[in-house]
Amino acid sequence: MKMLLMICATILASIYCFSFGENTKYKTDGPTLVELKDTARSITLQVTQRGGFWKITSGDAASYLKTIAVNAFEKNVDNFVDITIEFDSLFTAGVLVGYGLNANGERAPIGAQFKNPYSPNGTSVVRMNLTEEHTCTGVPCACCKLKTFKGEVVACVCGHEHCEDLRPGASCNHTVKVTM
Repeated sequence: MKMLLMICATILASIYCFSFGENTKYKTDGPTLVELKDTARSITLQVTQRGGFWKITSGDAASYLKTIAVNAFEKNVDNFVDITIEFDSLFTAGVLVGYGLNANGERAPIGAQFKNPYSPNGTSVVRMNLTEEHTCTGVPCACCKLKTFKGEVVACVCGHEHCEDLRPGASCNHTVKVTM
């Protein structure tokens, strides 16, 4: 009986120890380069990680977001600020978001959603294609913001850190154009 208990304890200890070991077969530190492609407009932005942040290293994100604003949403905006890039942990989804200023100096959020249908595990270059274009408009909020989570636009909300116009009851309308 003691021998049976000893064997069971050894087996359980082995399972416990090995379950916390690092599985290097599927481990990746992420890609070194991500290409965001908009085939309809023949635009590719290249993004690399520098100092812990993703940066556009080839292409003009502000011009690209302005093109989306004008062509997809008929918004006349300029001077894009606060441009951010975010990816999910598996690099299957990514989003580029920025805020253009209209003639009245109000911020107009514009976003581009990208998807990679393949698992990029272990590759140094990931290619994502444009799948959705986003904007939001205040009703009567002048402080709309696109909320992102894990590389996707998940909502349009009224209020952000640079805004002083937080009227009670103000909201924003989220508009999405699917590009696939």
